[in-house]
Amino acid sequence: MEEDKPITNKVPFKVSARTARLIGRENIATSKGAIIELVKNGYDADSKVSIVFFDNKHSSFQSEISEEHFIELELMEVPTELLLRVYQKIDEGYKVRNDIGDGVKAEFRKHISKLSTLYLIDSGEGMTQKIIRDHWMTIGTDNKATNIFTKSGRVKAGAKGIGRFALDKLGSKCEMITVFNPENHEPDTDEDGKLTNFTGYHWLVNWEDFEGDFKTIDSVNAELYGITPQSLKEILIDKASEIDLSKINSESEFQYGTILKITDLRDNWEDYFVDQVYSDLEVLVPPKESGGFEIYVFSSLLPEKYGEVLGSICDDFDYKIHAVADDKQNVSIKIYRREYDVDTIDPEFFNREAMKHRPLTKQDFVNGF
Repeated sequence: MEEDKPITNKVPFKVSARTARLIGRENIATSKGAIIELVKNGYDADSKVSIVFFDNKHSSFQSEISEEHFIELELMEVPTELLLRVYQKIDEGYKVRNDIGDGVKAEFRKHISKLSTLYLIDSGEGMTQKIIRDHWMTIGTDNKATNIFTKSGRVKAGAKGIGRFALDKLGSKCEMITVFNPENHEPDTDEDGKLTNFTGYHWLVNWEDFEGDFKTIDSVNAELYGITPQSLKEILIDKASEIDLSKINSESEFQYGTILKITDLRDNWEDYFVDQVYSDLEVLVPPKESGGFEIYVFSSLLPEKYGEVLGSICDDFDYKIHAVADDKQNVSIKIYRREYDVDTIDPEFFNREAMKHRPLTKQDFVNGF
């Protein structure tokens, strides 16, 4: 029997654009989990701070609204006829009608759900064009798996190379503005290797472009524009002016970093769900002893309610171990001990023979380590 001859020597695999979306969605179960993944990106960029800002003032179904709020909803193209089916005029503004039906409520929620915007902001090292092209735009990149430490020595929190798909989990449209620190990166070059004069970049994607029959991943594109801002802070003041930057304890300059703006959100971010995110982010805050990274949550609906996410303060313990490894893999360990209240122990106890030698002497206990 004559052996089959191949038509070509090598046949490449193709990945559908929809499959690329499923990779991210399968690995990120919830929207809260997606936000956590994106906050990790800020940590891995050596940022001092991560800000999660819900601009949800107009997307929450409130029982009473002011006349100004009513007009703002009209300007945002919520039909006046629908607004008047939901609210009735009162002296102070508008309140929900008593006879409103579930169908009208559902229609109104559908309209206002699209009025939310979610911002995720860090003050890290930012990204050059080369990093955006080679890493941010590469699915499953192993950059974080092979380079496990950041420039400041942090152990990177992300490793799968799918963090950017958390954006798709949250909303159908995203834009990223990044201003990079030239001291932390190689000279910025374009795809042809030529030096650029840009200080940052504006990246945009519509995740709905990934849908479609027979569409492969290489047929979907994001837009990328070079920009020349003096700092990230000037963009923050313009794009997210409702964030009170004076409340940020660890960062005031915001010279460099990244802003992610997500619109056409897939979830309803009323205050109940914002509060859950605020609580869940506590797991990412390092203990106060190590510090170096702060997380803040803000909401335009309730601007005074949130602020810094406070992590656990590790001062309630019997034992605590502090270990440091040097570059020769030598480890020094200090054990802090609080299992006994020394002042309540009979002084004669420490006169016993067994208690006269380190680390069991009274002074060892007094020292606390």
